[in-house]
Amino acid sequence: MTIISLLSVLAVASISLASPLTVVERDDKCYPQNMVTDQRDYGCPRKNQLDSNGHCGGIPSQPGKQGCSSYCEVSLAKGYGQEIPFKHGFCQGGISCNIGESESVSTTQTWTISGSGGLGTGEEISKALTGAFDIGASYSWSKTLTYTTSTLHTKELPEGSCGYWTFIPYVMTSCGTVSMTGTKSQSAGYYGTNTYTTCSGTIKDQGNWCNNAFFKDDNGKSDGEVVFVYVDCEKGGVLQDKDIKDGKQPASYWYPGVATGPK
Repeated sequence: MTIISLLSVLAVASISLASPLTVVERDDKCYPQNMVTDQRDYGCPRKNQLDSNGHCGGIPSQPGKQGCSSYCEVSLAKGYGQEIPFKHGFCQGGISCNIGESESVSTTQTWTISGSGGLGTGEEISKALTGAFDIGASYSWSKTLTYTTSTLHTKELPEGSCGYWTFIPYVMTSCGTVSMTGTKSQSAGYYGTNTYTTCSGTIKDQGNWCNNAFFKDDNGKSDGEVVFVYVDCEKGGVLQDKDIKDGKQPASYWYPGVATGPK
């Protein structure tokens, strides 16, 4: 497979780059760029707390977007999602290989949020649990990603070298306890003409409840790593480090599920 054939295999509709850290993000140990990959951090700030009975606090008095459920994050870990190669990021040796500003990538994953252990199933339960996750987790749940470049990335390629620029998004795994209770309706008006619903009943818990989400900061911006991947100029396969003369593949590229290129 030639490098041109590789382009047709890996090309996507759009492109993106990673962003520089703000002062606040540089000091945040729970920001993905500051975390050790696949290592659970149990010290990130928690929005909700478990009570003495192991229930997650924060269940609303009346059903909200989270229904009558609440999520208490216990740990947070950073991983990576499948790469998104840049549409115009493929280069052959002897040139300066660049990816410019203001280009975007987008992707959608198939993962969903659901419950088990007696919490129930179905679309309404899924919506409620998604709402609870958004309120209680460090980062809101998302299976879609759109990212726009903000800086120029350059790679000087010697003769005989080939490769492509690709974007590897951060994926956060939040684990904790989700608690849910039922509802109760009662009369609220004169002669019982109206009713109102409250969250009431036995609380059910599901511990070690984990969900993946694309990282998004407080402004809703995604982030990840922009890396250059070396490929065989003739066959198009991704090179191993031992076969790269003046460089090596980025460590994040070998993370499970990231690579899409032929080996």
